[in-house]
Amino acid sequence: MGGPSAGGIIEMSVNEVLQGAGVSGIYAPFQGSTPAHAALLAGTVDVQILPFGDGLGQTRAGATFGLAMSGPARDPRAPEIPTFAELRIGSTLMNSFSLWAPAGLPVPVGQRLAQAIGEPAAGL
Repeated sequence: MGGPSAGGIIEMSVNEVLQGAGVSGIYAPFQGSTPAHAALLAGTVDVQILPFGDGLGQTRAGATFGLAMSGPARDPRAPEIPTFAELRIGSTLMNSFSLWAPAGLPVPVGQRLAQAIGEPAAGL
């Protein structure tokens, strides 16, 4: 999973999401949101975490797929993207982050990812 910086709240959020989803992974820090997003679009990373607004434009353009966001409620600009709290995978943060996947992700794969992210928490 890629992100725009090393350490701090972003990396801590990634670790919390991975742990909450019951999956292992490695956080790859980039020097800012732009290189992190470029890595997602190029297929260098499978998923990235970044501020919600930074990823929304690419989703609207059909280049990424919004998996989840960390805000306290769904964003009215993209009500189809669930919150981390809804999926029981992480905390609500003051800065809203989101999970994105490449465009063209088959609907069944996106549904399975959402299910896999939410399954570990279902027994809580």
